[in-house]
Amino acid sequence: MVMFRPEATLDHGAPELEIRVHYDPDLRPEDVTTVHGIPVTTPARTLLDLTTCLDDDQLEQALTKAIQRGLTTYAELREVMARYPRHEGLSRLGAILKETAGS
Repeated sequence: MVMFRPEATLDHGAPELEIRVHYDPDLRPEDVTTVHGIPVTTPARTLLDLTTCLDDDQLEQALTKAIQRGLTTYAELREVMARYPRHEGLSRLGAILKETAGS
């Protein structure tokens, strides 16, 4: 297991940061990428995870912006859904995909 201790440099008066680390033993390598040397989940997997903490309007807005900005595609979202058939947010993401993509 790789230990990762996030660090942040703040200017004077900046608010305290709370960094939350999530562990998912089912997370697959194809759903992890690196941004500025930091391992993060891909946009498609992140959208799947956001189903557990955003309401439908927020989730639809996040999905639409991610598609518009070219961060992910409908195909990538369908693929990530297929990889995690037991994810608790699967049906919500599927419903929003159907509504936004017509598929």
